[in-house]
Amino acid sequence: MITSHARGSTTRTGVNHLGYALVEGEIGWGWAERIRDEATRLIAPVPVDRNAGRLAGLVVAAHLRSREIEVLAGSDTLLVGVRRELAADRVEMVACALLQLPAYAFAQAPAQDAVVGGFDPDKHMCAYVALDSLHARHGCVTAYPRAHDRALEHHGDPASADPAALPAAGARHIRLCAGDILLTHGWLPHGWANNAGGRDLFVVRILYRRLGPPTTSSTGTVQS
Repeated sequence: MITSHARGSTTRTGVNHLGYALVEGEIGWGWAERIRDEATRLIAPVPVDRNAGRLAGLVVAAHLRSREIEVLAGSDTLLVGVRRELAADRVEMVACALLQLPAYAFAQAPAQDAVVGGFDPDKHMCAYVALDSLHARHGCVTAYPRAHDRALEHHGDPASADPAALPAAGARHIRLCAGDILLTHGWLPHGWANNAGGRDLFVVRILYRRLGPPTTSSTGTVQS
């Protein structure tokens, strides 16, 4: 079920309308835990110097060869929503990464995936799968609804969107439970809240690409 930011309210055009769409609980806690267990065994622990203060931003393990993540990426649970939002008969996975929000890490400034990753947002989409519960002060997503109409200037390392170009209304906090999926437009400015808890938090990011031209009906809606 694809939903908007309000849990339980559904929409078929969340990504085009808001810049994101939430798929609630389709992965399930047990599957999310298996993916988390396997993925964390494949990455090195994050070194933390307690004397230097908290870590900033995310730690990204790209090109992670995880069997559980590969199965997840090819599952109907993900593909049905991705194909619908991309107006695609067929899609392919381009890349996947494990995002780690270390315990006590600072927030990550908002950025646009298409600008940072250099892909075409008309043909690509990111799916974020929460492997832990993310909520206020514990790594929730901070997104700017309806701000996905253009590419913004980015600065710094890691690159983040120019604050002056972000909507004055500010970001919306999107809480995710373990097993929730967040589909995002490539130009949606979004970041991550600080993780004030004592446990590292993990999210899988999968980049998909539409194969072939968009598929629409005479009314302009996506064909199922």
